[in-house]
Amino acid sequence: DAEEAAMRAKGLVRYKDQWVTPEDREKLEQGLRKYEGRWMTEDQIREAQGYVRHEGKWVKKDDLEVLKLIGPAKEDTGLGDALQFVQTEHYAVMGDLAGAEMQTIAETMERLFAEWTRLFPSDLSSSILDGKHRLFVFRKARPYQQLVRARYERMKATENWSESFARTEQERMKMRLRETSFWDVQPYVVSGHVQMPDPFEALKAHCVHFGANALVTRHHRTRFPSWWVNEGIAYWFEKRVTGTIQTFNADVGRAGGYANQNPLDTNKANPWLDPTRWEDLLVGLVREGRDPPLDRMKSKVLFGSENRLDAHDIAKAWSVVAFLIQDDPEKFAAFLRECKEGS
Repeated sequence: DAEEAAMRAKGLVRYKDQWVTPEDREKLEQGLRKYEGRWMTEDQIREAQGYVRHEGKWVKKDDLEVLKLIGPAKEDTGLGDALQFVQTEHYAVMGDLAGAEMQTIAETMERLFAEWTRLFPSDLSSSILDGKHRLFVFRKARPYQQLVRARYERMKATENWSESFARTEQERMKMRLRETSFWDVQPYVVSGHVQMPDPFEALKAHCVHFGANALVTRHHRTRFPSWWVNEGIAYWFEKRVTGTIQTFNADVGRAGGYANQNPLDTNKANPWLDPTRWEDLLVGLVREGRDPPLDRMKSKVLFGSENRLDAHDIAKAWSVVAFLIQDDPEKFAAFLRECKEGS
């Protein structure tokens, strides 16, 4: 017909329902498409549009980090598609709480990071976390315990696994299964928490406390400060960010862990378990000349030893850190930079 004759007169050829140049038809028959003036494969076009391959599917490059977190988390916690996820600049919060609660925890953790960088401006970038802090929060213990076991199995698959390392990690796994919270900075910053039977406000406090523990440890890289320093800072941030102290670290769990462990306490109900009384109790000991010297906390640890921090030590560590920060924040930051094991 006339149209076809006109097209052929222009040197065009038919390709499916369109008229193209012979060169273009050759490209089209090879499976190429023109995108932004260039001939590309379908895969090249997707890459040019900002997509990458992940588990056989094309996903936005900006979403890849999230998907790499969510996939293993769904499996490790046993929650599958029921896993809730909220991310902020520095935190990836995952678990089975309601979306609004997850968002509240994420925002609370960003306040922690803001307070940290106010005190330590050199840590302003997310490099101190080496990515995002992976924060798991659960209503009950089952997914938490499954996560702890899954992390152990993943550690077994690493090239650094050895018999001596296995014994250490086995004991650590057993301890974490007895607890309702944990934190770690290797191979990435992660923490896990169970809410029940605590109220939601207590869960927020625990997340901040363990988040501060992780920041202190990452701040020191290979040099870890004494436990009293780490815990004193964690309690200071917990109160600074949430307005309360509701975390009690000890071998056998939360608040009950410190019960009747303090040699200064002669009552069955340990008054040092009430953080609102710490300041008055410490002042009383000083006035009575019964406050032990700070040096006695140098070698004390938090877990797994006869020589561990008791409730009085925790109160004193918080008090000393609070005083030093209030007195001269820059000097305290310098002190922490120089602080070494056993300081």
